[in-house]
Amino acid sequence: MLRSVIAVLTLILVLGPVAATPASLRAAQSATPTPALGLDGVVAMATGGCHALVLRVDGTVWGWGCDSDWELGATAPSGMRSDKPIQAVGLDQVRSLATGSDHGLALRADGSVWAWGKNDHGQVGVPPGENCAHHPRPCVQTPVAVPGLRGIKAVAAMEDSSFALGADGTIWAWGDNEKGQLGTDSGDDSASPTRIEGVGAIVSLSTVSARVVALRGDGTVWSWGGSRELATPTQVAELTEVVAVAAGDVRNLALRADGMVWAWGEGGNPTPAMVAGLGPLTAIAGGRLLSGAVAADGTIWTWGLSMSAKPSPPTQFEDFSDIIAITIDVESNLALRADGTVWLWGPYNRPRPIPAPDMASSTP
Repeated sequence: MLRSVIAVLTLILVLGPVAATPASLRAAQSATPTPALGLDGVVAMATGGCHALVLRVDGTVWGWGCDSDWELGATAPSGMRSDKPIQAVGLDQVRSLATGSDHGLALRADGSVWAWGKNDHGQVGVPPGENCAHHPRPCVQTPVAVPGLRGIKAVAAMEDSSFALGADGTIWAWGDNEKGQLGTDSGDDSASPTRIEGVGAIVSLSTVSARVVALRGDGTVWSWGGSRELATPTQVAELTEVVAVAAGDVRNLALRADGMVWAWGEGGNPTPAMVAGLGPLTAIAGGRLLSGAVAADGTIWTWGLSMSAKPSPPTQFEDFSDIIAITIDVESNLALRADGTVWLWGPYNRPRPIPAPDMASSTP
């Protein structure tokens, strides 16, 4: 059971811009989760900026929220916000997805990677071209294949950068490299996937802002980015037998085989320490200021920023269970139940149910 849940977790990305104030996160621990109406058969989720994407069991991608940079990958509504899930154009047989602040990635069954949305740093995988209709910056309206990538088994994204994990354990990156997130200290952007040197045999990775946390097949954890001085992949000391990782702005998380979660990075502390009051767990989410986890009994736990903006210990959502994965972000937090339905809570303590999908805008 643990391995099956972790497999789903590797598809979950926790991304989005850093909030100027923590207001959008303060209510996350007390807000009541509400079902995203009309969404079922979901197997993976990703949130970024003010939009969200989900992957359904039929291999199609659906999204809602902001769309001014075409981050939903759909032709309608034209560059406008959509409060109803709409289907991304031309994508089928999708096996994994990811989203940055304003762009998206999809991995198809044939191992190819497709991208769309804002492209001012080449994060879509092609040189910046025409500007968006509503912003003076380049974007790609509908999904396009990222050249040069084959045999990919997972994708990840952060604000303006993209990543692909090869079946051979190699990592390929492109887009913004201001803080060494592409694994080099040059600071130069790249519109073409470039292999990250210095680490291999990777089985999963998690990204947030400009930081990457990667898990090797031997259970060790490696990290890089956040500044050019930290561009070289470096092993996180004292972490072994890890089965899942989650990058976070305030703290990074590692889930060990015994179901216990370890955290590091908060307050600049590089030494991992076990998070008390949790376990055994099956899934983790790094978040921005708030962190989250799914317990073995399917309940949700969050800790970090509380409603009073003070650090809080792990707190359980009452009367909410059967969860297998979660994402925690600035605009909305999502939970995936075992029955394939998506639930959301926050921000501002106002649960926002998502209306039924806009089937009129769906594409074959």
